[in-house]
Amino acid sequence: MKLETARDCFVENMRICGDPKTKPEKFNLYKGLANLAEAMIEIKKN
Repeated sequence: MKLETARDCFVENMRICGDPKTKPEKFNLYKGLANLAEAMIEIKKN
């Protein structure tokens, strides 16, 4: 459950704070963290 919460928070931050045109660093950071959390969720399922 914690991984899902982390993923959701990163996705929300990406949406709120990470404009890919004006703030690409924040966008990439949150997108990368969300993808990492999603990968960890998939690994945990197996």
